[in-house]
Amino acid sequence: MVSQKYSKDEVIEDSVSVLNEFQSMPRRTKSHDGKMVCPKCSAFMTMGYDEPECISCGYADYSFTGIKKQLNKKLISSATKHIFRYIGPYPNLFEKLAYVKVVRVGHRAVFAVTCPFCGDGMEQFVLSGKRGDKNEKRYFCGVGHRVSITPRPEGSFGWK
Repeated sequence: MVSQKYSKDEVIEDSVSVLNEFQSMPRRTKSHDGKMVCPKCSAFMTMGYDEPECISCGYADYSFTGIKKQLNKKLISSATKHIFRYIGPYPNLFEKLAYVKVVRVGHRAVFAVTCPFCGDGMEQFVLSGKRGDKNEKRYFCGVGHRVSITPRPEGSFGWK
């Protein structure tokens, strides 16, 4: 194998030409609907593992910096407890309030309910053999109290 030695000037010339070629390369653009378009063939680019790639010509944009997804602060908030009022048929429970916090469990957002009777944390369960409203969520505490969180007609939630 023959090795070729390069002079310092040849290396500098070569690196300058590579830099100029890189700077003259077209950059990705976005179409009217926000999708990235390939600068070489104008096809839509798809997101690979780390960078956008063109399926048609194979162009990959290595200068892409990842976009960090922001949590929806309206859904998951770190210090907000919601207060749900009693909406059942018994008037003596109208003053009892259930404190509920929305927490993330895996990829889901679920309610963390505090028992309105004893103040303990509650766990979600499903009553076997009974069909309630499909949006109704049932919870019980360690003492044995049972609470159902249901949506109200105006869009908020209540418990019964």
